Amino acid sequence: MAREMLDLRLNPDATFFQRSRKAKKMFEKEKVRVKGLTLIEFMIGVATIGILAVTAYSTEKTHVARPSTRRRANRRQPCLFFMLLMLLAGCASTQHQSRPFFVNEQELETHGRKTWLDRLIEADPGSTVFKLANDYQTHPPRKIAVLPFADKGDGVYLINRLPFADRNEGARDRWSWTHTNRLRRSVTGALATREFIIVPLPAVDAVLADHGITDWDKLNAVPPEELGRWLDADAVVYGKLLSYEAYYGFLIAAWQVSANVRMVSTVDGHEIFSCTDHRYSTNVNLVFDPIDIAINSVLSLIQLRDIWLARTEYEVGHEIILRLPTAQGNISELQAAAKEGLRRLDSSSSQATAMEDPVRMDLLSAKSVSPFVLDLHH
Repeated sequence: MAREMLDLRLNPDATFFQRSRKAKKMFEKEKVRVKGLTLIEFMIGVATIGILAVTAYSTEKTHVARPSTRRRANRRQPCLFFMLLMLLAGCASTQHQSRPFFVNEQELETHGRKTWLDRLIEADPGSTVFKLANDYQTHPPRKIAVLPFADKGDGVYLINRLPFADRNEGARDRWSWTHTNRLRRSVTGALATREFIIVPLPAVDAVLADHGITDWDKLNAVPPEELGRWLDADAVVYGKLLSYEAYYGFLIAAWQVSANVRMVSTVDGHEIFSCTDHRYSTNVNLVFDPIDIAINSVLSLIQLRDIWLARTEYEVGHEIILRLPTAQGNISELQAAAKEGLRRLDSSSSQATAMEDPVRMDLLSAKSVSPFVLDLHH
């Protein structure tokens, strides 16, 4: 089809209508191939035919124009030809190649972490500090329960450290529980995709409520060993939402979220992992015109919606768990347990099949006995 288009483009004797009809025939000829193209490739093909038709029409007018007009049109010919080649290259469809599973992921340990360059570009002066126990790789926790987190703020919507919305005590309690649960779900979700077994959050809440643990002080009064016995977990995770505040300066708006997470062993109560993360989700608009300053000041204020705070809280939990190294021992145990379970399943299926075969043969033999033989027995 590309060759036919090129011949059509370089033929100056054809009229505009002849070129259009030929282009239409080429399009219908390639209708079957177009079904396998993507939407973008299809649009590029339509644009190519449009350029061909416009070029044919301009060439036809050039033949009857003045010599100076023909010279200008001839100078435009290479540009149009180059554009045509670019569009034809875009129409080339690539064949899908099946990629293998279970290869090594790239930047698995660092993907999602913020580097100094990320913080510079995003205007995020925050930081992350963590500490890991020396015996983490030799004795990693296998089953983890994430406990309810504490809110060290006031449950108040603050802008530049001033309360923006008046909330009563009940509303503060509900919003405090909302903010801490966002961070808690983020930490739980990040751990669940790793080499750990996670106790479901509804199960954790039900067990704690059944034992009368309804606030942070009562939770801290229970030893980790006792919590591990209640929840059947090797480790428990404590969390504190230190702050969640908004800052606004006309062209600059930011949410600042700080959190601390601790993982404690339920075997002997020692701290396995701890991390404190400070994050700024900043929106900066650099404008100089007075009208642009007024418009962008309003847009910056709109950025201080609750959805931006929720996203920042989720990102804080995700970045904290990224600091927890991969427990290679857990991966080996999970893979071995999965293979052993598969072998047991295959073995039980084989035994069940072997037991069903004699029963099936007895039923078939009973059905094959003739009524005459049955009468003789009677």
